[in-house]
Amino acid sequence: MIENTEVKLIGTILPIALGLIYPFVERVSKLTSFFMLITWQNLTGKLKLLNGLTAYDKQLAQLLMVSFVLPQRIQILVTLFICLFWAARDSISNHKMPFKQYKWALFLGSTYLLYVLFIALSKQANWHEALFKLEQKLSLFLLPFAFLLFKPKTRKILSSQGLYFVLSCLLVCALGNLYFLFGYAWQLDRPIPNAEYRGYFEDITDIHPTYMGIYLCFATSILLLSTETRQKLKKWQYLSLLFSIFIFILTLMPKAPVVALFIIVAYYCWLNRRRSKTYLPILGVLSLALFTAFVFIPFSSQRVGEYSALLNASPTANPALNSFSMRQIILTINMNLLHHHWLLGVGPVNLDHLLNAEYTAYSQQLHYNLGVYNTHNEYLNQWLSFGLIGLLLFLGILGTQFVKAYKWRNHLYLFLLITLSVTFSTENVLSRQRGVLFYTFFTSLFFFNGINALGGRKKESVHQQLSESEVVQEEEVAVV
Repeated sequence: MIENTEVKLIGTILPIALGLIYPFVERVSKLTSFFMLITWQNLTGKLKLLNGLTAYDKQLAQLLMVSFVLPQRIQILVTLFICLFWAARDSISNHKMPFKQYKWALFLGSTYLLYVLFIALSKQANWHEALFKLEQKLSLFLLPFAFLLFKPKTRKILSSQGLYFVLSCLLVCALGNLYFLFGYAWQLDRPIPNAEYRGYFEDITDIHPTYMGIYLCFATSILLLSTETRQKLKKWQYLSLLFSIFIFILTLMPKAPVVALFIIVAYYCWLNRRRSKTYLPILGVLSLALFTAFVFIPFSSQRVGEYSALLNASPTANPALNSFSMRQIILTINMNLLHHHWLLGVGPVNLDHLLNAEYTAYSQQLHYNLGVYNTHNEYLNQWLSFGLIGLLLFLGILGTQFVKAYKWRNHLYLFLLITLSVTFSTENVLSRQRGVLFYTFFTSLFFFNGINALGGRKKESVHQQLSESEVVQEEEVAVV
């Protein structure tokens, strides 16, 4: 009896309660729909605005290419602003990114994680230096993820503006040399050694000669391999640009980039070995540049003359006056440190302190103030900083990129890696902001261009297989 009464009460009260609540729920649902509609319209408007800004992508890409020769702080701001803008815009309208591509971005930037780990373990007294290194190397980690978020169209636009990189490098070299001639050389009544010229060039352009050598090698690769760039130029313009690049790099004579240049030209000639009309003009321009440099430009012959230190260096001579003699001391100090710390390394901050102590001791021993140098070798720098695991990781990242570039037949990517790998043997390229940005920017661009191109080919093959299977099924139905 009680149960029946409860059922009746529930049956009576429930409809009344629902009737009272329904208008409130209806209003809430209408308000929710209204706000969702407004939010969707705002989001759609923002997407239209962001998509409308793609009209300026070409100009932004050109600015990025030119930024590599701008003053360092301006270059950082330009790269940071444009890359963040593109990453934010493209990630909103992009489809869901495969997880495997995030792993690739993490792999390319994993060297930075070693900096974070070792610097976190450093002494508190060294934290100021440690934070500076973290800030300096930050683009090693961020840029691969930024390029991952870019749409393939954005990266394609960026890749097509290589001519602006070439022209900006040539313009800076021309202005730097003209300023040197009118501002320094004609005011002096004595011969100017190559080292002094290189120092003036760096003061004028704010770019170290070795880094400019890397830029010029890459500019050569762009001219040799970029079909879009070559189509924009007449034959005489194309060969004139190549001659200018060769002259500027032979005047600066950075050792490793010059070696990389000859490797690149030799490889290009081998690729086109059956087309003599393609590679013979290149060899002719290079030969003319070599003749001009060694006959009319004293800095080139002076630099080559330094090789004599390998055969007849005087034990009492100041090694700082000859780059080869100085390199021998640098290598000796590096090997001494590596002998004691080859397995675990010493950390990037402690390495600077140990090198400082070693050069102070050498200066006292030779009775010359040698100054303090870094390892002048990126492979040894990674090894001494992070131990054997750091070297293997660095070689693994480079090796993976070489394999990918060869598989994709991306010769421009391959020439870039050749230039960097050769220069790594004589310079700490990643110890300066310019080197970090150049390395990370272009390797990330080419790597994710290749990944997306591979994904596109896979989709095409799948669609082709599906269409072929549909045709087969239709034929079977027709037969039946």
